[in-house]
Amino acid sequence: MLLNLQNITKTIGIKTLYTGLDLTIQPGERVGLIGRNGIGKTTLLGIMAGTDHDYAGSVDSRRGLIIASTTQEHHGIADKPVLEYILENLPDYARLKHIIDTYPLEMGDDMAKISIYSDALTRFGEMGYYDAEADVRAELAIFQLPPERIDGPFGHLSGGQKRFVELVKVTLSDADLALIDEPTNHMDYVAKQIFIDWLKKSKQSVVVVTHDRDVLVHVNRIVEIKAREVLSFPGNYDAYLRQNGAATAKAIDSYENAQKRLVKLEKAIRDAKAGKAGWSGTADKTNPFMLLEKRLSKERDELQDTMTKPDFWIDQETLDQQQDKVVAKYDKYKARNIRLRTGGEHRARSLFAIEDISLGYKSALFEPVNLDLAVGERLQIKGRNGLGKSTLVKPC
Repeated sequence: MLLNLQNITKTIGIKTLYTGLDLTIQPGERVGLIGRNGIGKTTLLGIMAGTDHDYAGSVDSRRGLIIASTTQEHHGIADKPVLEYILENLPDYARLKHIIDTYPLEMGDDMAKISIYSDALTRFGEMGYYDAEADVRAELAIFQLPPERIDGPFGHLSGGQKRFVELVKVTLSDADLALIDEPTNHMDYVAKQIFIDWLKKSKQSVVVVTHDRDVLVHVNRIVEIKAREVLSFPGNYDAYLRQNGAATAKAIDSYENAQKRLVKLEKAIRDAKAGKAGWSGTADKTNPFMLLEKRLSKERDELQDTMTKPDFWIDQETLDQQQDKVVAKYDKYKARNIRLRTGGEHRARSLFAIEDISLGYKSALFEPVNLDLAVGERLQIKGRNGLGKSTLVKPC
């Protein structure tokens, strides 16, 4: 066991994210953490990383466990050099480097400081940090980040470039457990494949939050946050889809059977009340319809307490393989996040157009672009990170 979360309850404002959540991470696991937006995936990573302490429950870890995690928000570091940002976030690097750089100037004959300095040198070498700067440059070069960006300010990076800077920070940490949040967001297809290749061969335990199926196919367990708890599914995302489809179909049947039973109980209770009112037995005998009503009412109340509508979800591909009656039931009960109203067919009219657009900072990022997008059309813009995709979209 690397990390064990027990009976975690987390509330933000008036919203409760989890109640009694239990989760254990084992050595060598590659876990895909999934769930709807806003359900608490990133918050759970913060609890696992030890950066969020505002919860009820307990988190136990293996002695000496080293955890490395990515960061989505970068406040106050826009002017910090990229290389410096990565190095100072490697486990214990900043402390060891400070000792190695400053103690020779002040320790003199102080045996305690000499011992600390000696231990720092040994630990620095064991962590491979004498080659850390060269390793960072080499890894960033694999992601095709140019030297001027490596030595330049963090704030000059594109969204995708920030993503793989975070990945290099984690992959070079040699941590026991890597917590990675949405690694392929804003990342181009080349960088994404580099990350997937690393994930496939990584000896670290990894928990990755992502909606990217190309990533989730390479995990060996899916953990889904749903209905304020976590559900664990062995295997990758394809295995999860099969298990979820079967479980959802079964849950729908159970829910409908409970509804049918509730209708029958309500009718039986009404009949018992009518029998109670019309009972003509003697006063020294208990009205049997009263006892029947009491028993049926208790059963109804218990059923109502346990028949909360499940959070149904089946992916379209799995749904297409289900029988028609299952599809019909699913369409009846499925959760709907978005409702669209249409006012008839749209004519193929222009939504927006750009002419001879050429943008950049010191020099043009691309040749003049002409584009006309009609209502209903879908446009995909592809290209390497830092080539100007976001810059092109902003005028639109």
